[in-house]
Amino acid sequence: MNKVSKNGGRSRQTLPANQVGSNGANGSVVNRIYEKWPRAVIVTMLPASKGPGIRKWQKTTFDDTQTPKSKKHLAAVERRGGNFGILQGSPSDNIIAIDFDVDSELEDFLAKHPFARDSWTTRGSRGGQIWLHMEGKYPEEKFNLYSDEGEPIGEWRGGGGCQSVVWGLHENRVDHYSWSD
Repeated sequence: MNKVSKNGGRSRQTLPANQVGSNGANGSVVNRIYEKWPRAVIVTMLPASKGPGIRKWQKTTFDDTQTPKSKKHLAAVERRGGNFGILQGSPSDNIIAIDFDVDSELEDFLAKHPFARDSWTTRGSRGGQIWLHMEGKYPEEKFNLYSDEGEPIGEWRGGGGCQSVVWGLHENRVDHYSWSD
């Protein structure tokens, strides 16, 4: 697999996260996301969906998500089991995700880039995402990643109006998204 070397930033880790899907000692899922990423712009989706359920979600700001109405909406989506995504890039204080569609490519990347082993990861049905807080310049866009053989293996999600699902029911309606540090 090719190296992802365009980022120019470093990962910054904060509080540990637990398995998604329970409201254990850390409280609600939303609160646990904010413990990990205090300035994350959380967008909502229907259960088993990867598409945000609001118009103009790409324009959502962190302040928009902190109004009493928005907090009530986030709580309602969590209660009904809907999905949450995080808007990527500068709107969320430079949070990005590297998405791998295949488990073996994710493991290969982790073996080649040891810093990423200490990063927050999420998993859905297969593959997974490595989440990083970027410092400095990085590509604030979404683009495909390819193996050395030219096969598509995932995406760089650095901004440009994209989001990544972090919690909820996978679109296959069997698997749930989980996270780990």
